[in-house]
Amino acid sequence: MALRYLIEHISKVATKFPKIFSYNIENNLKPTIKYIFEQLHGTVNDLISFPAYVSYSLENRIKPRHEFLKKKGKNNVKLKQILIPGDKEFAEKVAKSTVEEYQMFKEEFLAGY
Repeated sequence: MALRYLIEHISKVATKFPKIFSYNIENNLKPTIKYIFEQLHGTVNDLISFPAYVSYSLENRIKPRHEFLKKKGKNNVKLKQILIPGDKEFAEKVAKSTVEEYQMFKEEFLAGY
């Protein structure tokens, strides 16, 4: 249903982020959109307003940040706060931590992945 709604608004998405058509559907778009919807509680409107969310690496950016926030007990963080800022701003302003702590967590997370 959500995917259908997104498809209906594809012209808006294409206008804002035409590069989306170069992404592999099975290996990139589906897993990323699924994770954004199911784990981060993102909405179709989030993707329509900022389709570049799908350009962030699921394995190297989205999942580590989500897991770090869970570790910090931060639930209900908006999608744009999780994905858009650089590592320093994300760690300090969103996760209320240090960039060093986040980078160490991310290295360990990726090593165990």
